[in-house]
Amino acid sequence: MSKGNWYKIPLKRGDYLIILAREKPKKLEVLEAILRRLPDNDPNYDYYNDIYFRTKSGYDGEQKVDKEWSQINTHKSHYLLHNLELQNHQIDTLYICPNFLLILEIKNISGHLDFEYEKHQFLRTRNDGSKEGFYNPIDQVLRHARYLQSFNLKIPIEYAIVISNSSTIIGNTPGNIPIFHASGIHQHIELLTKKYSNYNISPKRLNETVELLIKHHNPRIWRFELETDKLLRGMICDNCNHKQPMKYYHGNWICNNCGKKGKEVLFTGLKDYRLLIDNKIRNKEFRTFFNIPSQDIAARILTRLNLPFEGNKKGRVYTIPPDFTNESIKENGNNVKEIVRINI
Repeated sequence: MSKGNWYKIPLKRGDYLIILAREKPKKLEVLEAILRRLPDNDPNYDYYNDIYFRTKSGYDGEQKVDKEWSQINTHKSHYLLHNLELQNHQIDTLYICPNFLLILEIKNISGHLDFEYEKHQFLRTRNDGSKEGFYNPIDQVLRHARYLQSFNLKIPIEYAIVISNSSTIIGNTPGNIPIFHASGIHQHIELLTKKYSNYNISPKRLNETVELLIKHHNPRIWRFELETDKLLRGMICDNCNHKQPMKYYHGNWICNNCGKKGKEVLFTGLKDYRLLIDNKIRNKEFRTFFNIPSQDIAARILTRLNLPFEGNKKGRVYTIPPDFTNESIKENGNNVKEIVRINI
């Protein structure tokens, strides 16, 4: 299972900033696949569409906040772990330095926000005066903190709620929970550094702390309760997103709506299959899902994709790798242009 991407970026005085990179959430990828394949008139379409926009809004907000870290100057080695998933805890950002550990819960919500601590209530008032309630991020960040305390890390644990939308008005807040806009991260880091100036764990202990957390990082596999027989079959045009299957003709898929043709849509289609149905696929399943006219044609396509497989020719089961794209084929030593040009 992927543990995320790590990068080392040189800082002043020879220190390093090590990042568990923020990646596009798998939940968002699954929802994109659902919306590509689910008919617009399906009774559950609006339900998935609503989840998609909320998930995308959260991801967009996290990316906005990520930009603030490049403006923070520190002379101490520190770590940033984005989207750290520990059991049922998904921590948006975890900042770790020799003095303390800081959990950030990031919210991308517009309007006027009120945090009612004793009522465990989080309210948003829109410009038209209407109110809307959300799951309280205070409860979320405190739950994360309690869980991290169970690791007995021997380092102070702090937490804060960060609002990524600069136009949002922060109203009532409890005095014991830091809640501020993304632009306040730098100042908050400085305040905590002064607060814990007498606390300083060794570089070895710092590395061990991060390694322990990464060891427990377990990204969730997202599956929705979905009736797969409702999903659109075939290839979906990525140019106009016309929800009619593209026509297969002489090795190409052709969109009847905009006229685009090509083989590249196959990679998106395989990704959809992996996210929504299974990472294993047989010739028969490939033909059925992608409207391939014959067993021989399907066999040629699957062979040229160079997918890992098990079994003999008739019983062969192919595995669709995570993040399978035409670029992944290049990395495997194949020339994707040859695959695109081939007449099947």
